[in-house]
Amino acid sequence: MIFITENDVFEAGLPIYHVERVIKECNIDFNDGIHIIYVNTSYNEISSNSELSYLIHDLKCSRADNMHYQVLADRMRFFKETQEGEHIMSEFTKKLINEGKAEGLAKGKAEGMAEGIAKTQLKVAEQMLKLGKLNLTEISTYTMLSIDKIKELANKLNIPCKS
Repeated sequence: MIFITENDVFEAGLPIYHVERVIKECNIDFNDGIHIIYVNTSYNEISSNSELSYLIHDLKCSRADNMHYQVLADRMRFFKETQEGEHIMSEFTKKLINEGKAEGLAKGKAEGMAEGIAKTQLKVAEQMLKLGKLNLTEISTYTMLSIDKIKELANKLNIPCKS
């Protein structure tokens, strides 16, 4: 698995990090076949003749003609300069946008529901406190609010609490 990052996620000043799983108690390699590599594209001190410097350069390139690796340049040309590639990228972008909208809508609904429930619980507790016939435990049972929250509300409203 390779992660290409814009920033140095480990903040150690290296261009590349190899992550291997280790059993900590024994300091033994787990050897599960999983290899994780982080490429830090913000690293600027690489020898200008190294393969890694060419790769980082190509990952930052916005034009295929300026790239070192032909396979990357060819793929960039396909996605940026052909009708089929542009269509694929357009559809992919639309899909990401729609997924983001759906996720945002679902999150907004959930937050709205939670906020509405919380406001209703507080309003019901306020009415019960004003009525003055129920103790804190009863109000807590009916509203599902903590006793501390009900005490806080009572103090805010200057209403004495029944214990």
